[in-house]
Amino acid sequence: MRKLVFLLGVLLLGLALLSGCSSGGSATGTARVYLTDQPASPYSSVFVTFTRLDLVAHEAGPVTIWTGRQQVDLLALDNVQLLLALASSVPVGEYDQLRLVLSSEPGDNYVVMASDQSHQNLLLSSQAQTGLKLVGRIPIAEGQITNLLIDFDAARSVVEEGNGQLRLKPVINLATEGPEVPEAELGEIAGMLAPTAALPTARISVVHEATGLVMTTATVRQDTSTGAFLPDFEVDVPPGTYSLRITADGYQTYDSAALSPPQTWVVVADQTTDVGTITLNPAP
Repeated sequence: MRKLVFLLGVLLLGLALLSGCSSGGSATGTARVYLTDQPASPYSSVFVTFTRLDLVAHEAGPVTIWTGRQQVDLLALDNVQLLLALASSVPVGEYDQLRLVLSSEPGDNYVVMASDQSHQNLLLSSQAQTGLKLVGRIPIAEGQITNLLIDFDAARSVVEEGNGQLRLKPVINLATEGPEVPEAELGEIAGMLAPTAALPTARISVVHEATGLVMTTATVRQDTSTGAFLPDFEVDVPPGTYSLRITADGYQTYDSAALSPPQTWVVVADQTTDVGTITLNPAP
């Protein structure tokens, strides 16, 4: 059985974890999404690229808990646990669907044939628009962790059509289970962002140094009374070494790993790592 763990929000072969907190009177909890795959097939690799993860409540509609771009080989996991993405503050309540949205960009989804290592694109149906819909009871309780296990049968999910093209028709099961990880095992990255004009569209991505994977992408907070965007940010991540990648409309991308020398930060469980003030430069 192959397994990859996505720390929040994520998908394919991985564990998605949402870090819960309570603020402004809105109770939140944590959801972890684990993915496993069944042994495969005539393919040596099945690559799928995820762009969004939603939880859906029948009455309240979808809540996006992760956005980004993560490509994963479903068949490359062999008893591996990997933190893929982290999202936070899931509103408390009963959800009945997990929705995984795939990229529709050319080359983002394909298989590698085991016979000759040739590549063949995977056609999508509605997965890029409405996402893969996994139905089940998903309770999110205040300050607690809900673990979700996605069992993805990669071999049966790739279907050859009459014209020889391959289409992704996922065979997936969803269950509420998985190992418990105390929230005390998370640490925090905190800092300030400038200038003020960049705050409304700023997106702060925390990148795991060893794997290059985006653990979580956050935005700055808004004052609930004035609507003003606040410059301080706080992001919960598992212990490890991380870099920051920050984007905002009209500004150059800040990538601490691309600086000379590269800038990274070590996060320790149950502690805050202060990265100081990061100032974005206007785009040319």
